[in-house]
Amino acid sequence: MNSVLEAEASNEAETFASAPAESGTRGPAAADLDALDRRHLERVLCLERMLPAFLWGNLTIAAGLIVYYSWSQSWSGLRAVVVLLILLSARGHLRQLRSARLLRKLVGTGADRC
Repeated sequence: MNSVLEAEASNEAETFASAPAESGTRGPAAADLDALDRRHLERVLCLERMLPAFLWGNLTIAAGLIVYYSWSQSWSGLRAVVVLLILLSARGHLRQLRSARLLRKLVGTGADRC
């Protein structure tokens, strides 16, 4: 059973390595995109420039609220949840930024339309 799985994995690797790449891209995956996928990819790559601002904005707001609530000594469960949600939003922006940078590396510089 393991030899069958290893054979399938090696066949997939050979297929991926031997597939022709589209000009301006680095892999065969970009050649298989339809119009909807290309628009989504362009939006993600355009968002890459704004995501650091969103990330740092969320972190700044969360830090400001933590300082303010600590200074005024008015921590409550609801305020802690709000700060936690802001920090979770920052974590989501960080993940999106990492994904956008990875897509930029995979697709190459041919997708600069922003």
